[in-house]
Order: sequence, then C-alpha cells, then structure tokens
Amino acid sequence: MKNFKSSLSILALLVGIVTSFAFRSNTTTKNFVYQLNNTDVIDSMNPDNYTIATPGTCPGDERICYIIAEEDPENLGHPIIDGTLAGLIEDALRDQEDKAGVVFLRAVQ
Repeated sequence: MKNFKSSLSILALLVGIVTSFAFRSNTTTKNFVYQLNNTDVIDSMNPDNYTIATPGTCPGDERICYIIAEEDPENLGHPIIDGTLAGLIEDALRDQEDKAGVVFLRAVQ
C-alpha cells in the first residue's frame, strides 16, 4: 500500500509538470538587428527609418548604425522603439558611445 501511495504521488507530480508545460503560452520574443536606412537621417526614433539587417562593424561614433530590438507586429520589418530603447538611443547620441549592447554608433564619413 505504501508503494502504491508513493507511485501515485510521483504520477501526480509528473502529470502536474507535463500539464504546466503543455499549457504554457509562448511568450518569448525574438529580437532582430535593425540598421538605420539612410545615414543622413536625423530622426533615429522613427521605426520606419530602420530595416532588418545583419550586424556588421560600425567603426566610430556620431550616428546610429544599428539597434537590436523587437519587431513591431503591426509594422513588420521595423522595430518597436519603446521608451527604454528611445532613452538608450538618446544616451548613445549624447555620450557618443554604444549603449547596453543594443544601440551601436558609426562614424560620419
């Protein structure tokens, strides 16, 4: 009887674990690299000025080269620039340095 109760407890635990994974929603988001389309663009806060790109080298500073952000599901191919990312962009431009592994600058040529 004792083995039966132990087996039943283990079975209940396994069912609970399997159920929690089976009904867990997929809330993971994927970040993409977005490059500023035109290096002369002043409005680096406008998501439409960015397109999905491959990360590359961006030597120097002064202008936004690329950002890493979540894709806007209502504006595919363009990033979501929320308050946090906008702040990092502003900080990068002000301080003339890359920020948080998310905003990368390039030299003006």
